[in-house]
Amino acid sequence: MNSIILCEGSSDFVLLQYYMRTVYGWTDERTQNIRLDSIKRSRTLKKDENLLTIGGCGGCSKIIPAFEKILQRNSISAVGEAFDKVVIITDHDEVGTEEEFIKKINTSVQKYQLMMKDDIKNNTWLSCEYQNGHGKKQIMELLLLVIPFEDTGAIC
Repeated sequence: MNSIILCEGSSDFVLLQYYMRTVYGWTDERTQNIRLDSIKRSRTLKKDENLLTIGGCGGCSKIIPAFEKILQRNSISAVGEAFDKVVIITDHDEVGTEEEFIKKINTSVQKYQLMMKDDIKNNTWLSCEYQNGHGKKQIMELLLLVIPFEDTGAIC
């Protein structure tokens, strides 16, 4: 399984790595760090045969462009090269943050012709179907986390 977490900035990037290492036992896989021009910093972790890339996008406004690069990469990838799971984590900076991200994600998903059976909701996994570069149907799981869930604020 190949997964990616897209987050805002440096502090989230470091906190998520620490959390995944200490709580869930992921280890560094330094040779596998991905290079995407929309991700400022990335680190790939490994657990068993699973890879998890954590990407710090350099700010809230850069998460959706990074997400679109992931969708673009998935659409041209061969089986086994795409990201199976994508998590978008952002701060609940303002009252409308969650709705704004849902709207932007919907626009990106439509642009790259992913089929969703349900609507995007905060803190709920969503299954998306798309065709890869070889015309094969693929499934990508998507999770939006606007944190904190109840009030406005920041992760760190």
